[in-house]
Amino acid sequence: MVFSGAQYDAHTLERWNIVNRVVPDDKLESEVMSYAKILAAGPTASHAVGKELIRKYLTAGLDAADQHVLDVAMPLFETRDMQHGVETLVEHGVRNVAARTKFVGK
Repeated sequence: MVFSGAQYDAHTLERWNIVNRVVPDDKLESEVMSYAKILAAGPTASHAVGKELIRKYLTAGLDAADQHVLDVAMPLFETRDMQHGVETLVEHGVRNVAARTKFVGK
């Protein structure tokens, strides 16, 4: 794609794992809103750290992002969401840990 400029249909890109999912046009808005609600109900502090690390990578490169991980990720262990997530993982194991964990954004 980079060298040839060729265009591919959405289903091909999904099969190649370039896009996560393909939905019909008339379902796009409801699917996007549904996914946004899942993200909003998730570990928002962790999402913020992920976004910060992506920004660091884009502005300063991979080595800088790698160096920055401990600075921004270690405070996550003090959050209620991380502590609850770890407790849930220990109690129930890895299967369905996301479904069993209720995040509060703290």
